[in-house]
Amino acid sequence: MNLIITTIPRKANPVKKPHPSDVLEYGKYLVDAAACAECHTQQEKGQKVKGMDFAGRFGFSLQNGFVLLANFTTRETGLLNYSKQAFINRFKIYADSSYVDPMVEENGFQTVMPWKMYATMT
Repeated sequence: MNLIITTIPRKANPVKKPHPSDVLEYGKYLVDAAACAECHTQQEKGQKVKGMDFAGRFGFSLQNGFVLLANFTTRETGLLNYSKQAFINRFKIYADSSYVDPMVEENGFQTVMPWKMYATMT
């Protein structure tokens, strides 16, 4: 029964889209809309670990191994070294209609990030 209850969709809670000039609120809006925390926050038994927001450690098993999602909160693996434009460019390279996903070779780099899905966001 617990599984059934936790999989029932919640009622939508629409929010007004903030003006892009309100950088913090607009950024929060985009992060919520893209559900970044769902993959980039550590989870235990399907629940986000408190205090681990965007700290990674959530992973996916793939055919050729395991992908562990990035921790955004450190300078080494996170977003602290990205300029605003570098962050945007990281997504925009996938917006080009001629882009083709490379074949992943055995033990090669794999990603579960839906880059193309977010590439055309403003």
